[in-house]
Amino acid sequence: MQRSKFFTVLIWVIMMAPGILSAGTIYRGEHLSVRHRGQLRNIFSTGSTIGLGPLAAEESYNLDIQRVRTDWLFTADRVWKFSVVYDHEARFGNYLSTAEYRTFGSYAPVELVNLDSRIYSRGEFLWRHRLYRAYAEYDSYPVRFTLGRQQISWGTGYFWKPTDLFNPVTFALVEPGELFGTDAASVEIALGDLSQLQAVWAQARDPDRNRGALKFTTNVAGYDFSLMAGRFFRDNVLGADFSGQIGVAGFRGEWLHSFSGIGDDYDQLVLGVDYRLSMKMLVTAEYLYNTGALSELELLGALDRSNAGGVLTTSRHLAGGYLDYQFHPLLHLAGYLSVDPDAGGVFFGPRLSWNARQDLDIDFGAMLSNDRGEFSLAKNSFFVTTSWYF
Repeated sequence: MQRSKFFTVLIWVIMMAPGILSAGTIYRGEHLSVRHRGQLRNIFSTGSTIGLGPLAAEESYNLDIQRVRTDWLFTADRVWKFSVVYDHEARFGNYLSTAEYRTFGSYAPVELVNLDSRIYSRGEFLWRHRLYRAYAEYDSYPVRFTLGRQQISWGTGYFWKPTDLFNPVTFALVEPGELFGTDAASVEIALGDLSQLQAVWAQARDPDRNRGALKFTTNVAGYDFSLMAGRFFRDNVLGADFSGQIGVAGFRGEWLHSFSGIGDDYDQLVLGVDYRLSMKMLVTAEYLYNTGALSELELLGALDRSNAGGVLTTSRHLAGGYLDYQFHPLLHLAGYLSVDPDAGGVFFGPRLSWNARQDLDIDFGAMLSNDRGEFSLAKNSFFVTTSWYF
């Protein structure tokens, strides 16, 4: 093993061993506390790749991902926080030899610093490590300042979030909670008990891909309202969102207007409702109107934007629904359904989740489409994930 790979493994062992032996609060002193937690996850998936026209046909694939995650949080003098989330990941399977992987697998996020690195790759095996999150935070009322790779989540949408310029959101994922972090500086200033001003700047390696915005949030008559303005890649944007309750139902929405720097201006509007039919059943419905719909070729050319936030679709109208039914406190069935009414496209994503033990979750699921309209690139796939938390 090369010296650099030896030190990579050594760092991994040093960071992992104490946490596995004593997860939780490892040290608590007068000025410093150290908390650790982690996760072991295996994801097996099988299905078909995207067909790339004359360049490559669809291919059947299988892929197994094994990930070890160690999550460290250091707190100093109650106002300083330092977070490091470090991953080691091994991938196996013939997906690593498909045309889809060769086309998109080497994609580098737009972030300022590349915190992903391959340790070893050969044939249908890949071993890599990365800093999933790494940031420092100062939090002393009324100011919170955060610098580094962090998660910044704006907007109220569940299926689509037009005003979220920093955090990619899509429901068609095996791991919907696994989101790219943003290399950013964020300042939040409390303006009383119910209002806040936030400024975020995300510097990219390419200046044309910088992102920055101001957001003002307040609460009026029990409803949360936000106004935002910023710059996303080469577009100037304005947006707003709201959320609140009417009776037992939750209502929310958001709107974005983009003054496009490379094409026509466009608007995106999302309206959603959440309703709990019973203690065991939750239903969500959402509608998207997008005057900036792309062609399929334009969508493939803009995939790097989808990993930096924003909403990209090939249809002007989309509807989404989500249902979660709890058979038992340890077993529940969830399902995503999205429809493209213009082209007759349908996507269905059922998932059965089992809490086998207090620290062990097992999910069985599928992502299915009828290969039309918005979902012509969403090929059928099936997956099983096993997650052990420590």
